[in-house]
Amino acid sequence: AVIGPSAIAKGSLAATLHFMCSMMVSVAIIGRGRATGNGSLLGQLVRRWSRDPLILSCGLGTCWSFVGLPMPDYVAKPFELVGGLAPSLSMIVIGANLRFERGHAPTVVSLSMIRLVLTPLVIVGVLHATDVAQSDRLLLTLLLSTPLATNAIPLVEEYVRDPDSVSATASALTVSTIASLITLPLIVALIT
Repeated sequence: AVIGPSAIAKGSLAATLHFMCSMMVSVAIIGRGRATGNGSLLGQLVRRWSRDPLILSCGLGTCWSFVGLPMPDYVAKPFELVGGLAPSLSMIVIGANLRFERGHAPTVVSLSMIRLVLTPLVIVGVLHATDVAQSDRLLLTLLLSTPLATNAIPLVEEYVRDPDSVSATASALTVSTIASLITLPLIVALIT
């Protein structure tokens, strides 16, 4: 909405690639604690990545888009229907995961500050130094300045399996979502 309809394709591609890379890094970092003696660490990571439905779906969708093949109607129509539900369903998922439990303040503040303040400042600096166009700079900065993602909770549940870590992650999701109501407009004002 800030940049206009011309940014939808760029934004979709950037968001998909960012999400896929974030998931791969997250699975690598969090899953490292569950490394087994079977095979190399890289081999174990590749096996985990090849089984993760979020990484696979983003990768396959991006490859399909780059190849430029038309999507058959019997595949495209269900995707359009499900895609139309995405905003509503994402609000339900976020709402279901919003909670705050005491005792995690240092972790919650640290995660929120990294995601909502440090990351945007680093991105703005890098993009400014690389002389990226103003509209692309705004687009990428906004994409990378959003609150902690709801997929962080199932990642922690799957790979860490510690109720205290899940609780801290859910609290950080809540705080970063509320704080982003302040930080995102400030970032837009700072860049534009």
